[in-house]
Parts: sequence; C-alpha cells; structure tokens
Amino acid sequence: MQTLGQGKLEVLFIDYGSYTTVNAENLRKLPASLLQYEPSAKRCTLAYMKVPRKEKFQGPEADKYLRRYGLNKVHDAIVVEETNNLLSVILVEEGEPDWSTSINAFMISEGLGSLDQDALADESCPEEVIEWQSYSDEAREKLIGLWANDGNAAVSDDE
Repeated sequence: MQTLGQGKLEVLFIDYGSYTTVNAENLRKLPASLLQYEPSAKRCTLAYMKVPRKEKFQGPEADKYLRRYGLNKVHDAIVVEETNNLLSVILVEEGEPDWSTSINAFMISEGLGSLDQDALADESCPEEVIEWQSYSDEAREKLIGLWANDGNAAVSDDE
C-alpha cells in the first residue's frame, strides 16, 4: 500500500497482482486473528512460453484470454521451476493430465504466446512441450495473433 496524498492510497491486490486507488476512509483494519496467516498468493508465469505484456502488440488480447479462461476457474498448476519466488507453471484443467489441453498450449495455438526457444533447445525440455511446436507452426501459417506480421512473432525476451 502506498500513500498518494489527499486521502488516497494505492493498494496492491496480492491475488490478482493488480493495483487500484482507494479513499483511505474506505479501508478497515484487518482483524488480528487473520494476521497469523501468511499470504498464499504466488507470482507465476506461464512455463515454456513468452506472452506479450499488456501494453505490447497482442498483449490486451492475451490478457483477455487468460482472464477469460484462467481466472475464477479451478486449474491444476504444474510447477516446472521456482526462481526468486516466481513459479513457472503449466495450467491444466483440474485433474487433466494432458498438457496439450493446457492454457499454455491453447495460448500458443491462438498466437497469443510464443514458445521459449531457449527452453525448447534444452535437452531436459519435456516431450509434451516440444509437441507444442506444431501449435505454434499452425498459428504462424494462419498468420494469427503474434504471427499476424508476416509470420514474425512480436515478443521480446523481456516479456
């Protein structure tokens, strides 16, 4: 929480990672009994892929897709890696073992994310992820999403 002045505060929602500005008079003190619990939200990124930031080309579409199919639904998060409190995950429907039906794979097939070529080149990359290349190739052939510009994906390494 950050004070902005004039009775306004910027508040971070740890569950969704978004910020909003609120009037200080609308805030309430958290009951002491709840302070014993650590926040359980974790920062995550979709594993084996790059997704454009919201302000970049196809970013708003990727954000909309993830909100529509990812939020307020139950998924299993397969944690691939944890680095500096950031989890790299594959999101699958609850109980679904097939990674080809993951949100990661669907976003790649819609051209809303691109495969991380460095991860694919790693010999430890799972076969299920290597199979996502066909989804990426199909999106590129159709010139959809990130591939709309003559088949060249528009996601940089910092996204």
